[in-house]
Amino acid sequence: MDLTGATALITGAASGIGLALSEESLRRGAGVVMVDVEEGRLQAEAARLRARGTVTPIAADVAQREAWSAIVGRSRAVDLLIANAGVGTVGVPVWELTAEDWQWVLGVNLWGTLLAIDAILPGMVERDRGHVVIVSSAAGLLSPRGMAPYTTSKHALTALAETLHHELTAAGSAVGVTLVCPGLVKTRMADNERNRPPSFEPPAAVREARRRAHEGDIEAMRLAVASGRDPAELARQTLDAVEQSRFYVILDDWIKDAMSTRAADIAKGRPPTDPS
Repeated sequence: MDLTGATALITGAASGIGLALSEESLRRGAGVVMVDVEEGRLQAEAARLRARGTVTPIAADVAQREAWSAIVGRSRAVDLLIANAGVGTVGVPVWELTAEDWQWVLGVNLWGTLLAIDAILPGMVERDRGHVVIVSSAAGLLSPRGMAPYTTSKHALTALAETLHHELTAAGSAVGVTLVCPGLVKTRMADNERNRPPSFEPPAAVREARRRAHEGDIEAMRLAVASGRDPAELARQTLDAVEQSRFYVILDDWIKDAMSTRAADIAKGRPPTDPS
C-alpha cells in the first residue's frame, strides 16, 4: 500500500506509539486524523504537526459508540485505520480487580477497536482498498502477571486480527491487516490511570488500599518502559509492514522465544511458564 495521499485514522494519537505513528504517517505522505481522549495534549501535538501535512485532531472516547458518528463525520474516506488506543491496570492480581477495572480496560482496548472497525471497515471493503492495523501487545501472545484485564483484551485483539485476515483473504478482498505486538516501548503506560473516567473508578477505599499495595509495581513499570524501544522505531516498522502487506510485527526475539515455550507447554499439557 502506498501511503502517499492516503488518509490514516489513528486512535490514541496524542502520545506514545499513536503519536509516533501519526508522525511517521505524515512523513510518508499521508494525511492523519488523530483521535484521543486527552484533548489538551491532542490539540498541542496536532498544532505542532500541521507544518508537516494535513492533520485533523478529534477529541473522543473511542469506547463510546456515539463518538464514532462524529469521528466518521469529520473524516475523509479512511485508507489506513490504526486501532492503537489502550489502557491497563498495573500490578493488581485478579482477585483484587473490580468490575470497573474490567469495564474500563475492555471498553477502551477491545470495544474501542471493535467500534472503529464497525465504523471504518465496511467502506474499505466496499472500495476494495485499505489497511487495518491492530495494535495488540506481547501481552496478546503471552500472559504475564498483574495485568489481567489488559492481557485479556490484547489476546482478544490478536484473535480478532487473525480472524479478520482469514475472512478478508477468503473473500478475495484487497484490504490488508497488520497485527502489532510490541514488547516494552517508551510510553506513558504506567500513568494511564490519568484517563480513567470517574464512572469507572473503584470505591475510594479500594483505590487507596491498592495505591499502597502496588506503588512498587507501578514504579517498576515506569522503569521498565523507560528502558524500552523508541516509539518511532515501532512506527517505522509498522508502516513498513503496511506498505509490504505483512501481517505480524514482532520486533523482540524474547517474545518469539516465550511464544515457543508457551506452544510447547500447550502441546505437552504442562502448566504455563510465567513469561514475567
